[in-house]
Amino acid sequence: MKSTNRYHLEFQPELVSKSQARFDGRYTLKPVIDLKAYTCRAVIDWLELRVVLDRSTQERWINDEIRHATGDSPWVEDLDDPAEGTKFRIRFQEPLLGEVKKAVEAIDRKWKLLEPPEFRGMEISFDARPRVYSEEALAWMFGVLVRTHLPSRDVITDLNDRPRFAWGKAKEQTGYVLAYNKVAPKLRDEFLLRTDKDLMTPFDATYYAGAKGSSSSRRTMVKVIDEQNKATGAMKILPDGERRVRLEVTLLESELRKIGITSIDDLAAFSFQKFQGLYFKFLLPTFEQPGRRSTLALQAVTNAIEQDRRKKFLVTGIVGLEAMDEVKRREREAIRKRSKKSVKALEATSRRGAGRFSTMVQYEALTRQVIHALRHLGLRQRRSVR
Repeated sequence: MKSTNRYHLEFQPELVSKSQARFDGRYTLKPVIDLKAYTCRAVIDWLELRVVLDRSTQERWINDEIRHATGDSPWVEDLDDPAEGTKFRIRFQEPLLGEVKKAVEAIDRKWKLLEPPEFRGMEISFDARPRVYSEEALAWMFGVLVRTHLPSRDVITDLNDRPRFAWGKAKEQTGYVLAYNKVAPKLRDEFLLRTDKDLMTPFDATYYAGAKGSSSSRRTMVKVIDEQNKATGAMKILPDGERRVRLEVTLLESELRKIGITSIDDLAAFSFQKFQGLYFKFLLPTFEQPGRRSTLALQAVTNAIEQDRRKKFLVTGIVGLEAMDEVKRREREAIRKRSKKSVKALEATSRRGAGRFSTMVQYEALTRQVIHALRHLGLRQRRSVR
């Protein structure tokens, strides 16, 4: 749903007070936003199981059995035969794990399960809703989440994973945040260093990072509608007081196995706060303060580099800046290796503070909000299975 309005999110320079040497003489850009003006909540948006029965049946009978046991009607798909089969996929919307267990037990009573239900995937979401509604407040929070959230895996190397935004399903409605050229893949690094072709994500679009169907992917949006029925297109327009910014993280079976979740009991026993460090990491960039170089020439070069880094962050977020910094790191390493063949080799690249987050700091205020929301989600889920 496109908006005709545009809003400006400001960032305030702030000295980094960390004790690590790599942060000496550096400052960060912090969003000018009152996070206390939002109520934050985490939910399991959906959870999907695969069940195998000892005899054939139809989707509607499974749905009926679950509805009688829990009052809910999940989405059920026959994986064998459109008319009648023994393998089914069941998706529960915003479930409580206790209700999911009741549903599985009801199915087992009616049709014996040949094996424990298989955990196929889930989507966990973080919602931020303005305490006092305004479209501007939604736009600001959207801008904060898009710029400061760093995915847990590489979303740059595979072009299908690249950050992008869209207003609809068609490809022509998709914009790519980072410039790239599919025809000339060798120019990939050159495009990641450039800032003139990057696109800022509009707050009324949906932002994606990670390919659909990949082990983990992310989606950020201002949620103004609830889609009720994909088949009919029926949907509910949310009233102002229910509109919120949502960050969704989709985890498929392979990703869940990596973190030890293969069953409902595994998820119930899992510390939900751990999802923050795994999938809801929010970071702020740091930049070198002016006037720290020994010569005017070196200072001019550094100023130009940091100006490009600031622009990259403000337009593409922490994901784009990390990609730029990684290209620069590879370039420095390549120059150092070539210099070994010369008469006087260059000094080895410093490893101090090297790594994925070497010039980034945790966005502590937002991280606390996320941990609080995830902790309460865990408490709700554990209470439901007692």
